[in-house]
Amino acid sequence: MSIEQISNILEWLPHAAFMVNDEGEVVAANAALKRLFPNWQRGVHFTSLTRDPDLLQAFRDLLVEGGSKQLELVLTGDHDRYFTVNLQAGVENDGDVFICFNFNEVTEAKEAEKMRSAFIANVSHELRSPLTTLMGALNAVDTLVSRSGHKDEQLARFLGIMTRESTRMTQLINDLLSLSKTESREHIRPTDPLDIKEIVKQTSEMLSLRAMERSIKIKSDVPESLPQVIGDQNEVQQVIYNLTENAIKYGAMDNEVTIAVKVERQKSLISEHGVLELSVHNWGEAIPSLHLPRLTERFYRMQDHRAREVGGTGLGLAIVKHIVSRHHGQLLIESSDEDGTCFRFQLPLMGDD
Repeated sequence: MSIEQISNILEWLPHAAFMVNDEGEVVAANAALKRLFPNWQRGVHFTSLTRDPDLLQAFRDLLVEGGSKQLELVLTGDHDRYFTVNLQAGVENDGDVFICFNFNEVTEAKEAEKMRSAFIANVSHELRSPLTTLMGALNAVDTLVSRSGHKDEQLARFLGIMTRESTRMTQLINDLLSLSKTESREHIRPTDPLDIKEIVKQTSEMLSLRAMERSIKIKSDVPESLPQVIGDQNEVQQVIYNLTENAIKYGAMDNEVTIAVKVERQKSLISEHGVLELSVHNWGEAIPSLHLPRLTERFYRMQDHRAREVGGTGLGLAIVKHIVSRHHGQLLIESSDEDGTCFRFQLPLMGDD
């Protein structure tokens, strides 16, 4: 295709778009881009429009690899504007490489998501105080009844129901607050080194009593030497805790749950240098394949009655998904009757490992 043909195509696009040559110089742009960047000029380097480092790196990658990429971009100003940017590499008639950038604004959706998260956080905070008071009152009543020596099966039954449901509501509120907190900083990548061995050790210790109640043994498989991985210690521990707790809840009794760590050095979708993988494996009834893509949706529960029996809120895996996203990682789920169920959380390795 010629530059003239591509320019005509760009004009038909509803979103801001431009084309650059292999030097990164803007050689064509549509009217929408001119409205987005009023000071743009033909022949300038595209980094004069926005100096986002991820955009520059994507451009460099496409020059070498070809194909396409998608990333998120924030244009800061009096009001931040959010975009999904699609990059597509191509070749002109004369053999020169070009790359097209297409900016799809998603500011309205982002603002709506922020408002939703803020609403959930505020409501959850407001509900937490009265629930705490209610739980305290129920405990006090239970204590008074026990001290009085009065035996009333009906009263004991109702107190048990109220205590159980209050506990479930408290857990739901705690999960909502945790999800809201994770979502609010999802775009901020962590910068601290992780102590993977400590994460596995603490998770095993914290859940050992719950595992014993179901006659399940928690096993760990962690290599002596591990490369350094960057992340948030508390959040990564929450991922492994949530996955292990689910494995105990839904796995077969009188069996095992294994927390394993391994390093894969080959190039992957999330890193040029390989990944460090934390996995949680359990044995039990397989998860039907049609449910696997939806497991990380908020409040999605494959068996609602089973989730209520074991105290599930339907938010644990949604929290996991957002933490994985914040760490630029990947969550993989495999399940079958023959091999059990395995959740694999992959973290990108750094280039200097």
